[in-house]
Amino acid sequence: MILLIVFLVIAFYGLWSAAYLAVNLVKAKRLGFPVLIRYITPTNPLWIITGNVVIAICRRVPFGSGRFTRFYSPGWASNDRHKVHTELGNIFILVSPGGNRLYIADPHVAKEILKQRKGFPRDLRMMQMLSVFGKNVFTSGGPEWQKHRKATMVAFSDIDEMVWQESLVQADTMIQESLESDGPVRTVAEQTKLLTLNVLTKTLFAGSLARGHSKVIDGKDASLPYRDSIRRILHNVIPILVFGSSTLQSWWMPATLKRAGRAVPAFRKYVRDMIDEERAKHGGPTRTKRNLVTSLIRACEEHNPDYHHLRRFVITEDEIISNIFIYAVAGMDTTSITLATSIFFLSAHPEYQDWIAEEVECYAADGLAYNNFPKLKRCMAITLETLRLCHPVSQLIKTTGDTTKAVTINGRHVLLPLHMAIHLNMSAMQTHPDFWGTDSLPWNPRRWIVTDAPPGENLGRETLLPDTHSCYMPWAIGQHVCPGKRYSQVELVAVLARIFGEYRVAPSVDAGETGEEAAARVVRIAMDMHSKELLNEMRNPEKRGSKGDM
Repeated sequence: MILLIVFLVIAFYGLWSAAYLAVNLVKAKRLGFPVLIRYITPTNPLWIITGNVVIAICRRVPFGSGRFTRFYSPGWASNDRHKVHTELGNIFILVSPGGNRLYIADPHVAKEILKQRKGFPRDLRMMQMLSVFGKNVFTSGGPEWQKHRKATMVAFSDIDEMVWQESLVQADTMIQESLESDGPVRTVAEQTKLLTLNVLTKTLFAGSLARGHSKVIDGKDASLPYRDSIRRILHNVIPILVFGSSTLQSWWMPATLKRAGRAVPAFRKYVRDMIDEERAKHGGPTRTKRNLVTSLIRACEEHNPDYHHLRRFVITEDEIISNIFIYAVAGMDTTSITLATSIFFLSAHPEYQDWIAEEVECYAADGLAYNNFPKLKRCMAITLETLRLCHPVSQLIKTTGDTTKAVTINGRHVLLPLHMAIHLNMSAMQTHPDFWGTDSLPWNPRRWIVTDAPPGENLGRETLLPDTHSCYMPWAIGQHVCPGKRYSQVELVAVLARIFGEYRVAPSVDAGETGEEAAARVVRIAMDMHSKELLNEMRNPEKRGSKGDM
């Protein structure tokens, strides 16, 4: 009987999927663009949970290296880069049972869509997985988004020098740990996550989250280290949203999901303790130098007569928790992924390590002061080139919203249907030979530096190309530009300058492998990306191993 029910459910789902796929295919063909068919919807919750496991198994079998592993892998577009657009054209439609998605790698069309901010709003449906604790700056739109944006932006004012100094301190700690390692370092990705977390807690959270590594909830051993609670929530965000954290803590749930369920109240208690501490410290909204926590508390104090002008921007305590969670995720993981990938590329390219060292020696021979930051153009070029090839967020996702929208594509006016997702494929635009030349895929930071001086002479005549243009928007653009753009740039440049201004890193060489082969292997690992815990990152960074000359 049970088997029959299971069979009927599977059969019904298969028929339902086939019917909707057929309907969506007809709709897509009416628009006149090439189509790419996926039989599983990219946002299917079950596929989000199991997709990486299924793909990993398929990659190990002889027939598993084709279309399925290419287009069904979570985060496939970040790994495919411009290839699919070279095959299908700069604009195509991905058709699935759950709906159609318009993929765009045409900078002119992308610019037109981005200009129509109200006509093509962000697709908030794609953001709802980040609403574990409630609404926040990433999951809201319109006036509500402005409320969250205003409440959080103040925290980023005048902290660049603090970020610089703390980044140097944490880089020194990372260097020391590597020096004390007995063999090749295989935890670079984890080291960079810890580094960025510590910088975040010292600057945006004033060190509050660094204190007290365990808590007790209702007398139970439900406490988790802060970083682990974030990691477990991200890794299990779909089960948390589907079942709720309380259900996940039930006795019949698998141990992994139980830990994820406990992570939600653990994180909430961390932040509430932090809020209580800040309120007790200042007796209300602080008039002193603020961090993210105090800025959010101030926006929450609706009834304080001293801050009546903030009442229309009031946020709730749950929204404080949600915003702190999302900034912890965005500030920690996006930067750490970029830093780890940069170190991978640099280990395979010793000439660029020397290139950085030459710049650091020129401008910071007496020490890395914050006023050196704008001069370290080569360090910034390393960051820009890594983000060009391996961005943690490969798509800017918009939607037509509740009405049809007209847009000009290849000289013809196209009426896009309502509720259609639009993916501005940055991974493609940032690597397409039409925009970057025939050497668009090799990692080449020199492409960002323009100079009229001979090589090795007068670094002061070097100019860094803009970090944003029609084919390159790593921190987004316009009203929705990343609020932590400058923050992340300062952090990444400081860490790269500290490490490679004095030390060298090389890939460990496996038995029977030459140095050149080891370098090529590391580049392949850096370029092999997939979506893990919502962001795109290296699939197997632990395979690399590095040895330092420090």
